[in-house]
Parts: sequence; C-alpha cells; structure tokens
Amino acid sequence: MTLCLRKATRDDAKMLFRWRNDPDTRENSFQTQPIPYGEHVAWIGKTLRDSAQEIYILCEGDTPIGQVRLAMEADIATVSYSIDVAYRAQGYGKAILQLAENLCVERGKPCVLRGYVKKKNVASQMIFEALGYTCETSLEQDCLLYVKPKLQRSLVERDKSTGGGHSS
Repeated sequence: MTLCLRKATRDDAKMLFRWRNDPDTRENSFQTQPIPYGEHVAWIGKTLRDSAQEIYILCEGDTPIGQVRLAMEADIATVSYSIDVAYRAQGYGKAILQLAENLCVERGKPCVLRGYVKKKNVASQMIFEALGYTCETSLEQDCLLYVKPKLQRSLVERDKSTGGGHSS
C-alpha cells in the first residue's frame, strides 16, 4: 500500500474533530481540555483559509491514518501531527513527519522545521530524533523543541512499501 498526504478539506472536519479530542491526543497537546465541536469547525474554516497554515491527511490507499499541520513563519515551519488511535505504534508517526519534510522540500517550502513536544511524550521525541532533529531548549518548562535546520529528501522507511508521495 502506498502512503500519501492529501490536503485536508472541510469534509474532514468530523474526522479531525475525533482525532483532536482523542484522550491521548489531548494529553499530549498543550491545550489539554476537550475542544467543543463548534469551536473546532470555526478553527478548521479559519485554518483552511490561512495561507500560512496547511493541514494534510495521511492516507494509506483510501484509509485516513492521521493528520499533519504546518504553520509557516518566514523560513520556519512548525509541524504538529497526530495519528488515529487504531494506527499508533505502527511507524505512521515517523512516516507522516518524513512525508511532511518531503513535501516542504519538493514545494520549496521553509528550510527549517521545528516541533514542540511535551517532555512526557516519549514516542514523539523518539520519532523526531530518529529523523535527525536536534533537541534544543524551549522557553516552556514542560516542553522540548526539536529543530531540523537542513531538510533533505529521503525515503520513508516502513515495513510496507511506501510511495512517499503526496497529492495536493
């Protein structure tokens, strides 16, 4: 099966809402309280219209697996992602982050990627480190800052064959 990123649309609102309010996702987010649906729908609309933000859905074939968001500022993109609970601990976190990097390289997007990770979120720390991000100090006490200053295109390594592609 081929993994790919596709741009999120308003039609993804319910699925993204479910992913955003998953208890583990909330626990690893900086805003830990559940998000009301109306607030979520307003956020989706605003984010999809914002040229400085992009949301992509990771799909394996036609199956949505997770989401990744890129928030751009000048030559820096802050990345955040989540994986559907049914697909966690199967290598999709690493795959989605690598595909986001590839997308940035292919489209000439910012050359620096950064991600903020809670200190207790060891799984995400391991993913960022496996992809060559350096851990830098963060102003927030409960948070680690991972930075990858030089993006290089590489293949997504998974047990399954992956195309490493995306669609816009």
